[in-house]
Amino acid sequence: MGDFQDVLSANFQQLFEDVSDLCLPVDGHVAELSEVPSPTAFLRDWYSQNKPFIVRGAIKDWQAFKQWTPKYFRETFGEKPVTVAVTPDGYADAIAGEYLALPEERSMPMAQFLDILEEPSRHNGVFYIQKQNSNLTDELPELLNGVPSDISWMSEALDKSPDAVNFWMGDGRAVTSLHKDHYENIYCVVRGHKDVTLLPPASHGCVAVNYWYDMEFDVKFCYYKLLEGLSEAR
Repeated sequence: MGDFQDVLSANFQQLFEDVSDLCLPVDGHVAELSEVPSPTAFLRDWYSQNKPFIVRGAIKDWQAFKQWTPKYFRETFGEKPVTVAVTPDGYADAIAGEYLALPEERSMPMAQFLDILEEPSRHNGVFYIQKQNSNLTDELPELLNGVPSDISWMSEALDKSPDAVNFWMGDGRAVTSLHKDHYENIYCVVRGHKDVTLLPPASHGCVAVNYWYDMEFDVKFCYYKLLEGLSEAR
């Protein structure tokens, strides 16, 4: 039995290395583009090969890029309640020992959330707007005039509009746990920066799957889409 497991392990390791060689760039860096790809180029060069890429300056013409500042948020909807995740260490929806630890969710005015971000040492915990299920359209429609309704070249390539559009805001202590999404993602950074760690597809079998998180998110998202569909049918 031991010999069989050794052979199987060696074969999986070889598979991992082969697929990594195909997926990962030779220099270990994610490709950077100076302009957005055409729908055809996106499908041919990136989507079909399951490769990530970065487009520098892709959103520089968005109103949000010029307009979204703490001052603008305070003046435009400082009193609006927003849902904020609060954790002791910045890890929300994360495994803690044998348990899946979900964040505390608090509703507070946007101005109060900005106060916390500007002086984090005066508050216990890490505060992060991270609600999913299309919170931008559902909870923060005031921001929709600053962003397009979709990413046109990707919608054309995939022949569909986005299932969800989310707005996330926090400081450098907020961490997203390692996970696998079931959707194609575009992450647009309007202010600050986001560090992202990517693993090639072959690594999926080597990563502990957070079934609790996946199932809960899928149930919530499917329920959300069901209600959305029913409202449209009426």
